[in-house]
Amino acid sequence: MKGVTELVTENLNGYEPVVSARAIEEFLIKDFSQWYLRRSRRRFQKPENEKELREVSAVSVYVLLELVKLSAPFIPFFAEIIFQRLQRRVGAKEMSVHMMDWPVAKKTSGVALELQMDKIRAWTAEAMKCRAEAGIKVRQPLVKFQIPNFKFQIPKELLEILKDEINVKEVLWGDEFLLDIKITPDLKEEGMVRELIRNIQEMRKDGSFTPTDRIEVSLVAIGIMKGIVERWSAIIKKEVGAKNISLAPLRHPRVEREIPFDENKLTAAIAKA
Repeated sequence: MKGVTELVTENLNGYEPVVSARAIEEFLIKDFSQWYLRRSRRRFQKPENEKELREVSAVSVYVLLELVKLSAPFIPFFAEIIFQRLQRRVGAKEMSVHMMDWPVAKKTSGVALELQMDKIRAWTAEAMKCRAEAGIKVRQPLVKFQIPNFKFQIPKELLEILKDEINVKEVLWGDEFLLDIKITPDLKEEGMVRELIRNIQEMRKDGSFTPTDRIEVSLVAIGIMKGIVERWSAIIKKEVGAKNISLAPLRHPRVEREIPFDENKLTAAIAKA
């Protein structure tokens, strides 16, 4: 928030409202929505504990409140509506956003972290470019991604984010960017499982299931796919919110889909548990 607050304030003081408005838009879409909220989806939907859910919710509300204050000069009525809803959400006294103090960019130790995260996002884009050039989907796990030696120290936690974003088992330092595109049989199998999970999640949406609904899943397959389902059933069950996974057809499925896997295929069906 510090960077966007400084940029908006500086340009409004300099009578450059267009630059300020674009800074808010870019932060809201690229930094907050496409990065923070997307990366936090699991913590919202499947938090490890109540504390984790409270923390991610508090950060989200804080950022939205600050953005609403910054946006008030540009969209006064819409900003007021959002502000009132956020106030009710946190149980605070309802006043007008236009009576609030203007946000101040406080000096924090988070500047270095922001720069490090910018690097992580840049490296993510580079890895995705390599994947696109090789025609490999991000759901397919790969062995490793090599990045050039970097003068700043990058915390292990941020490198874990990079690994998760680009779906590799290891990140190494080297002389240049290099994505290992060799797909081992084990990696191929894991990629097939991820594709299966994605399809079942889409089926949940098609069936109008809520995120908290438990489902019954049927995965009818033969040959290699049957073995894969048996080996990965526990993980599939957890990821898709299933009560049970059966290898036999469901009697009354709400959604059914045939999923091709190279020369193999699998029929998936789901119903409410």
